[in-house]
Parts: sequence; structure tokens; C-alpha cells
Amino acid sequence: MVGQWYSSWEPKAFNELPWVDETVTITKKKFGRIVFKNQRNNEGYSFTCVGKVYNTGNCKFLYGYWFSNSTEDDKQGRFLLTINSAGYMMGNFFGPNTQGVMMTGGWILGRNPYLIESAKLLYGKGYHSEKDLQTLIEIKKQLYSKHNQTS
Repeated sequence: MVGQWYSSWEPKAFNELPWVDETVTITKKKFGRIVFKNQRNNEGYSFTCVGKVYNTGNCKFLYGYWFSNSTEDDKQGRFLLTINSAGYMMGNFFGPNTQGVMMTGGWILGRNPYLIESAKLLYGKGYHSEKDLQTLIEIKKQLYSKHNQTS
């Protein structure tokens, strides 16, 4: 779990907004705490998360709080992410935006960019349709090809 992750989250207040993309560095601290720090956020948000991994039978999840790194506000909230064995985490965050409007939204972290795009297709559905799977395969092919060209 420790290291660099790709991250994307979908802010929702009164309407849906575009997904926000960034990278996140995850480190492990004392007493089993996990700390996230974001970088390269395409909307300029800067935050830190502190959480803990919980294991309940066959479900592994990460629960914690986040806070803004901005000196101009003191916004903070909560998050809950399930840890998937396929290499990504998916869940929700809750809390106010920079204008103080309460928001919630989906949050996905993955080791590879194609995992983020794949998880976005499946977010909130709980099932895979044939069309979703075909689209997912095409996205994986395109992203894998782009990734290999830049490596």
C-alpha cells in the first residue's frame, strides 16, 4: 500500500462536477496509521489524509479523516475506501469544499492509470455489463499502449 498511487475523485454538491485527477503518496506511520499526501492536483486542491486499515472477515477497508493543506481555510472531512485485491481502492469522501458547501463524492486510487479509468466505469454499479467489459478492455489497451510509449 505504501508508495505512489494515481487518484481521481468526483466532487458532488448540488450537481455533478468533473473528476479531479492527481497523484497521492502513501506512507505508513506509528500505530498502524496510513498518511496520504496529494500532488499534481489538476484543480489546485492540496490535502492530507490520515487513516487506518481495518480487516473485517473478507472485507479490508481504510477509514480516516482528511484536512486541507491550504493556509486560507481549515476544511476537513472523512473518507472510507475499500481495498480491492485487483490493485485499486474505491470509496467515498465527505466534507466541505473551499466555499464551505458540504460535498460527497466517489474516490478511486489505483497503482496504474488504467485501473482508475476501469474503476470509474464500474463505480456505483456493482455489476459488469458486457458493454462495460468491452469498453474496459479498450481503455486498458489504449492506456497500456500510451504507458509503454512514455516508458
